[in-house]
Amino acid sequence: MVGVPDSDDSRQSAGEQDVSMIPATIARFFDDEGRLKSMPAKLAVRAQVLTWIAHQVLAATDSLNEVELNLALRQFHEDAAMLRRYMVDHGLVTRDPSGRDYRLAETVDDQGDGAGLRRREDDSR
Repeated sequence: MVGVPDSDDSRQSAGEQDVSMIPATIARFFDDEGRLKSMPAKLAVRAQVLTWIAHQVLAATDSLNEVELNLALRQFHEDAAMLRRYMVDHGLVTRDPSGRDYRLAETVDDQGDGAGLRRREDDSR
C-alpha cells in the first residue's frame, strides 16, 4: 500500500517488497528486489502475476485514484500504466463509473493463483 501502512496491514510500502512472499509458481518473473522482469505470455500465469501484484497494492476495501495506483504499481515495474491496463483488461481491477478510482474486482481471489480470473472467464461463456 502506498504511504505508511497500518500496523496490521500486510501490504508493503513502495520499494519494500518482501521477495520471500512471492509465490514459487511466479517467482521466476521477478528479480531479487521483487520487481517484475517480464510479463508472462501464458494467460493463466499472467493472471497469477497480476493477481498477486493487485493484492500487494490494493485491499478488498481500498479505492485508489489513478495517480495513487500508478505510484503503488511502480514498485513492481516502471511501466505502471501497462500493469494497470492489464489488470483492468483481465478483470482484476475495476474503475468506478467516473473512471477516476480503482479497486479490486469482486471475482479476484485472495490466493493470487488466477482462479478468480478463470471463474470470470468461465462465467462469460
